[in-house]
Amino acid sequence: MKLLRNFFIIFSLLPLYILADEQTVHVLYIKSQEIKAEQKFHEKTNIAIANDQNYIDAGEYYEIQPLLLKAIAQTESGQNPNALNCANKNGTCDYGIMQINSVHLPVLKSQGITIEKLFDEKTNIRVGAQVLKGCIKKFGFTYKTLNCYNGKINGNDYYSKVIRNYDRLAKAVQE
Repeated sequence: MKLLRNFFIIFSLLPLYILADEQTVHVLYIKSQEIKAEQKFHEKTNIAIANDQNYIDAGEYYEIQPLLLKAIAQTESGQNPNALNCANKNGTCDYGIMQINSVHLPVLKSQGITIEKLFDEKTNIRVGAQVLKGCIKKFGFTYKTLNCYNGKINGNDYYSKVIRNYDRLAKAVQE
């Protein structure tokens, strides 16, 4: 009788266990579908910049989506590796495709990077990714991250410009 009662207790709990397990499986299935969709999107965006190995290399090294780096370059310089801007209100200059600001020169000098090297596309994109990674460490990934990259945190629509360029580049991939 005791054995039968234990069997009944175990049997009566079984549907609850299965139900919980089904819910867990369902949640895991949805998560896996989201991950697959995200991976597919990233694969497509990486295809869009397949000829832009500098974005891919810097993105992989600093764990930043390469298309985001390209969107920043589009926003900053129109992807012009020879861009130079010394008209900043604070008297600083911006160099190259990612418009690396001269405030970073002391740190870059200690890494062996000169102003001349900032006009090398590969070097500039790598430095831009390094600066962005510092902003990500400081703010997490929020709207402040991109504004930090641009050197402005308040009253700046830079974030919106980068996101528009990112969306435009991503849309080109999907078509």
